[in-house]
Amino acid sequence: MPDPIQYYEILEVEPGASADAIKQAYRDLAQVWHPDRFANSPRLQEKAAEKMKAINEAYEFLRTYRPEPTRTPPTAYRPATPNAYPSSRPEPASQRPRPNQPLSDEIWCLRGHSALVSSVAFSPSSKLLISGSYDKTVRIWQTGTGLEKLWFLGHKGAVTSVAFAPDNRGALSAGMDKSIFLRDCETKKEIQYFYASAVVECAAISADGRYLLSGTVGAGTQLWEVSSGRELRKFTVGGFVSSVCFSPRSSLIAIGTSDGEVCIFDRLDGRLVTAARVARNGVGQMVETVKFTRDGAYLLTASPTQLQLWQSASGRESSRVEIGVVGVTSADLSPTGGSIVTGHSDSSVRLWSVTQGTELHVYHGHTETVKAVAYAPDGQSVASGGFDKTVRIWRVRRDAQA
Repeated sequence: MPDPIQYYEILEVEPGASADAIKQAYRDLAQVWHPDRFANSPRLQEKAAEKMKAINEAYEFLRTYRPEPTRTPPTAYRPATPNAYPSSRPEPASQRPRPNQPLSDEIWCLRGHSALVSSVAFSPSSKLLISGSYDKTVRIWQTGTGLEKLWFLGHKGAVTSVAFAPDNRGALSAGMDKSIFLRDCETKKEIQYFYASAVVECAAISADGRYLLSGTVGAGTQLWEVSSGRELRKFTVGGFVSSVCFSPRSSLIAIGTSDGEVCIFDRLDGRLVTAARVARNGVGQMVETVKFTRDGAYLLTASPTQLQLWQSASGRESSRVEIGVVGVTSADLSPTGGSIVTGHSDSSVRLWSVTQGTELHVYHGHTETVKAVAYAPDGQSVASGGFDKTVRIWRVRRDAQA
């Protein structure tokens, strides 16, 4: 007999989930992984077809499967309690690393999510970390102690993107249920609610906290006014939107798509400023990340095989880092713009020098694909989340800073 647990994991639901929950999970995943969405990329289309085959097989089994009753049914969520598992203590700053000794340490391994962690982000103060998961929860952690501060449960589908507002208190989350919440991370009170036109794959909030961007599956990118919750403008691009960001110094926004298209718009008038294409051997690559440098002059893009910096005004490529290891799944730029942290499908987290194009360090600790990474605003640590359901915070030593 097939293993039901494996099928539950494929559909990203808890063992013993109801028929309605299984059906909804199937619909959500089918919308994300339908091969028709990747018509412009044969490689991604083949990958999506394989994924859909597994999803269909799991659904066909679970829709008629009736588990034997147990005395203790599985619990979907547990109360918010301090939940941290320190795996190693930070090394004293005065201690010099020996040859072949790691340049950086894992500070905390945070456990609490019951499904893959899809997104992580630090607060502007670097004192808090927010994580979103396919278990439909959002959790906020204290970076100094590793303790869970609180958690939210409100999404009816997987959480795909999280971020902090610049005031250090607003917590943003978006998900497959098309919902976007902005909550107060002290009181859990809902500050604003947005309902997107399709499944939300990514979201970002502007440096002044006044605007919100949501990138959707098949319905472009929506620009929102935070104070009113009103949609201001919609930007249409090819493929589904995989990443979005605001420029910290101007009215520019950047959008990356599944087929390698990168577009920079002016959010004020909707004008396309410039465009570029992320490709390898002529084939468009999934744009996993877009992020402007602190001065807004350059835009970082990350795809499975390369990291690139583009001039924001002209769209010309400025530099490139070729990734000779297992594919990049996520990336973030350091506050100084000198280094990049990347997550990989081989479960590693890596640091790269922007100027030299070389690998600075490799973190090992995750046991499955790393789905999300983030650089702390103070530049002293990075965070990662992955398919192994854990969130990890890593220390960046001076040796590994660029």
